[in-house]
Amino acid sequence: MTTRARTSARRAGATAAALLTLLVLLLPTSARADWESVTGALGVQLRDVACPTTTLCVATATDGRTERSTDGGATWTAQGGAGDPDLYGIDCPSATVCYAAGVLGEIRKSTDGGQSWSTFGTTADPDLTGISCPTTTTCFAAGTLGQVRRTTDGTSWTTSSTTAEPDLYGISCPTTTTCYAAGLLGEIRKTTDGTTWTTFGTTADDDLYAIECPTTTLCYAAGLYGPVRKTTDGTTWFTAVGTNGDPDQYGMACWDSTHCFVGGVGGWVRGTSDGSIWRVETSNEASSIYGMDCASAVLCVGVGPGGSIIRTADGGGGGWVDRSGPLTGTLAAVDCPTTQFCVVAHTDGRFQFTNDGGLNWTVTGAVGDPDLNDISCPSVSVCYASGVVGEIRKTVDGGATWSTFGTTADPDLYGISCPTTTLCFAAGTAGQIRRTTDGTTWTTYGTTADEDLRGISCPSTTTCYAAALVGSVRKTTDGGANWSTVGTSTDPDVYGNAISCPSATLCYVAAIDGTIRKSIDAGASWTEYGTGADPDMYGLTCFDATHCTAVGVAGETTVTSDGVTWRPKNTGGGTLYGVSFPTANRGFAVGISGGVYMFMTPDCAGGVLGLTSFSTISFPAVNLAGPLTSTAAAALTVDNQSGPDSGWSVSATSTLFTRVGGQTLPANATTLQSVSATPQAGFCAGTANTTGYPVTIPAAAAAPPAVKIFSTPPTTGAGAFDLLGSFQLAVPANAYIGTYTSTWTFTVSSGP
Repeated sequence: MTTRARTSARRAGATAAALLTLLVLLLPTSARADWESVTGALGVQLRDVACPTTTLCVATATDGRTERSTDGGATWTAQGGAGDPDLYGIDCPSATVCYAAGVLGEIRKSTDGGQSWSTFGTTADPDLTGISCPTTTTCFAAGTLGQVRRTTDGTSWTTSSTTAEPDLYGISCPTTTTCYAAGLLGEIRKTTDGTTWTTFGTTADDDLYAIECPTTTLCYAAGLYGPVRKTTDGTTWFTAVGTNGDPDQYGMACWDSTHCFVGGVGGWVRGTSDGSIWRVETSNEASSIYGMDCASAVLCVGVGPGGSIIRTADGGGGGWVDRSGPLTGTLAAVDCPTTQFCVVAHTDGRFQFTNDGGLNWTVTGAVGDPDLNDISCPSVSVCYASGVVGEIRKTVDGGATWSTFGTTADPDLYGISCPTTTLCFAAGTAGQIRRTTDGTTWTTYGTTADEDLRGISCPSTTTCYAAALVGSVRKTTDGGANWSTVGTSTDPDVYGNAISCPSATLCYVAAIDGTIRKSIDAGASWTEYGTGADPDMYGLTCFDATHCTAVGVAGETTVTSDGVTWRPKNTGGGTLYGVSFPTANRGFAVGISGGVYMFMTPDCAGGVLGLTSFSTISFPAVNLAGPLTSTAAAALTVDNQSGPDSGWSVSATSTLFTRVGGQTLPANATTLQSVSATPQAGFCAGTANTTGYPVTIPAAAAAPPAVKIFSTPPTTGAGAFDLLGSFQLAVPANAYIGTYTSTWTFTVSSGP
């Protein structure tokens, strides 16, 4: 990124000013990790974890030991010796103070961030399974027989309940006086004074193992069979998501009122980033998840049996939410020009469309019309669909009504792609390709000797790629008049609309053996990803050069955010045939049994790392007979929507301030005195600065290597931040009168 700067300097009694013009640089991010399995220090069962900061996490083990991470859960070291009473719950109200609770009333306290521990409690006390500490001196621990123990000084503990109540498994205290506890037979208990408890729920409810209360009135609870229970008034509880068919849930963590995760049997993870829509995520871990905690909206850690640990630094990376509509049977294709407007084509010839992101659907068409195979919507009002016996349909009112083109004598059409509202290409059996340039009249290309075509993608009005059943790809660069073959018939078969080309030279193809092929040279050569043992893929879409999603059998999906690394994202539903992503982070997939799934990524994840700068900066005038420095402030905005895992840094360089006559200011004329960082609304992980000041902005006739002017450590800096810098310009006393111009360059990059 290059920028232009200008300054004026005058001899004795004159003034000096600087004008600085900056451009913007947007950089793509590296591939997201989603949830990843981490190797811990202990091979025993881990029951809970606490992460008071984005770098420090401490986990408890059933042999009385703990393990500790100082890099946000990436690596771990063991603490203590085996043989102590088992530890279950842990909470760290600060980076130095932690409390843990376990069997036989064991309570431990650390004042050095989990490195060493002192013990409280006696072996005659009931087991304690959960602990919550709103401050460094106030804690509540809950356990068997309904016992709740409390300290207000961090040392002395009192019992505040009887031993006749059902066992309690989890406890959450948003304040020093308000707590909620959950346990056996759906027991939910609440106190608003820290002493007196009120009971909610009935003995007919399922056991609850985890509870999280971001506020005094908002709580989530989870346990047997998968439903997540919720209250918004602290009294009335209802099922927020889930059914008795879901896996059991054991661990839960909420960073705030809207960002929560719950984990359970077999690595099951469900998350929300708005407190309302919950998505099923891929944890990449087969072990159950017993405990969870979040250090920010995007950095969370889960622990379980066998020492298993999972972590995410991008809010889980997103997942699928059921948005099924009224149509049942097989849905063949979907296209979404926006995140709110989508049209779905059915194999019985009907359509359903939504204008509110899949919350409500409207059905159009009649059962018995020719089967539909694909759909393309170049705008929110105009869509085209293709199907068997050459069927082509068109709507100009957003899917409400449709007109029909084609005859029953035409070959079946499987794929359709429309670069504009009047220009479309449809591909099908016997290599037939049909084209319209006015949205009404269709011309046929190809011969019956050509291979069957299953999908087509047209990144421009002149360039199209069509994928063949036998694996080859056909291409035109003159708007369909002439076609050539790229790839070979030895490539894996392509079913459905399994080709997507973000540009005239970049294409992706998904095959029935689960492999993904990619060409970056207009089809001249192809790189294959996957092993051939992956699930069959039938649909593929790419929002841009790096963000793609393929869908296939048994609800399997695979996504990439760098165009190279592909990650599984199972919907949990049946086979999928169509997929559409109007943005990099939000899309829809459709398939059998009327299944419609919406993909969501959380805030501050799945996007790019960007830098937006001020356009000009003016330094106040200086009197060359007096102080020869001038200071001005200006702001840069860094927006990190890729998650905080690697951190980021901003660097700067410049050319010499040069006068029209050729005179220059010294190479060290400009320094950055300080930078303050202010998070914008919706940030997910706060930022810290490891750069010391002042920093001299380097300068030369040609801009020299840049220096860092702001740097965030890993696991910090998710979201948007305003960086307000104080710049100082030093003008020599013998500077020539005139206007000086300099070009400044700012860059933002991943990593500290």
